[in-house]
Amino acid sequence: MKHILCDVDGVVVHGFHYNPARQVSWMTDLKEDLGICPKEFEQKFFFDLFPDVVVGKVPVELALAKVLPEVGFVGNPEDVISYWLQKDACINHDFLDWVDKNSGENQQFYLATNQEHRRADYLWNNMDLKSWFLNMFYAADIGYKKPDIEFFDYVIEALQVDPCDIVLIDDHPKNIEVARSLGMSGIVFNDMSDIVDLSF
Repeated sequence: MKHILCDVDGVVVHGFHYNPARQVSWMTDLKEDLGICPKEFEQKFFFDLFPDVVVGKVPVELALAKVLPEVGFVGNPEDVISYWLQKDACINHDFLDWVDKNSGENQQFYLATNQEHRRADYLWNNMDLKSWFLNMFYAADIGYKKPDIEFFDYVIEALQVDPCDIVLIDDHPKNIEVARSLGMSGIVFNDMSDIVDLSF
């Protein structure tokens, strides 16, 4: 039995990718739609505050309430959250078809992702990723993020399997490096050609 851990952004969802050339930004129309400068928002929210948000130390609502006035947005933070969740939702249907094709008695698929609570819930329920994956291991729930060793230790303990029976598919080489150091297999994902002929 192989347990395949799949990253979300850059793998299951076309969005943030380790390789900038492959990124699909949800903030392209942020200035036009909400009056927020994408670069300023990215710096003040994702670079400065999100590291604490993604591991569950700070609720995303509080972080946004702090940063939005600094970038000129005076509306309700919930409007920005809703906008983000809906825009950052470009499913990689080819990947899900591949998961569907390969799921069975010998392979079980899970999500292993750096998410805060609100987007994790949206991905799992609103985007219905629960129909393809058995469970979601995510940073805010665990208290650590990839590539922290503690993140992977948590997953190994939760699955109750030998690390050699776990495969990580992720766009970030560092995450793959750490997974391999713990005895897992790992595949750096750029596009479907990296996995289409994969045999477990």
